[in-house]
This record gives sequence, structure tokens and C-alpha cells, in this order.
Amino acid sequence: MTLVKLSPYDQVTVWMWEKAHRIVTARPPHGFLGEAAVHVVLAGLRACPDRRALVQWYERDPANDFSLISSLLGIPNDDTNELLWRIRNAAFHRRWAELGEDRQG
Repeated sequence: MTLVKLSPYDQVTVWMWEKAHRIVTARPPHGFLGEAAVHVVLAGLRACPDRRALVQWYERDPANDFSLISSLLGIPNDDTNELLWRIRNAAFHRRWAELGEDRQG
């Protein structure tokens, strides 16, 4: 496994993913639909073959992820909605964890 050296900015990003995952896991928003929304986004993230690609993918426009989440949960698709960001970030954390156990910094 290749270790990914993260910039300080990327370290904070990964920490943000982990925090969102803890929140969403502790109390899934909208019950099982919130968990399903995480998995819908996660399915798309499986196109990222490694952690470096995942960090780069995060910089893409989140509009498609937000559309999926908002349609599943029946909430407005507004990029200022913290719930959309939290679910997206939780999915990124799950993919990060799938790609390896190390927490390289």
C-alpha cells in the first residue's frame, strides 16, 4: 500500500470527513434514509482507486452528490445546507476507511 502524504489542508479535510461520519453514525438523519444517502454517495466514490484520488475527487463540484442526497431525503438542494455536506463527508470518510487503515498525515 502506498502511503499518502497529506498537506495540512487535506489533513483537516480528512478530519472533517471523520467528524461528519461520527455524527451521522451516532444519529442518522432521517433514519434509514440518511444511511441510504451515505451509501448512494459512497457507491460513486468507489470509482476512486486510492486515497490520493479520493482527496482530489472531493474538490469536484458537489452538485451531483447533493442532488442525490436531497432527492432521497426530500429536502431542498441548497449547497449551504449543512446536512448535505455532512452526509457527503460521511461517505468520503467511509471510502477513505475502505482504502486502508492507516491515517497518514
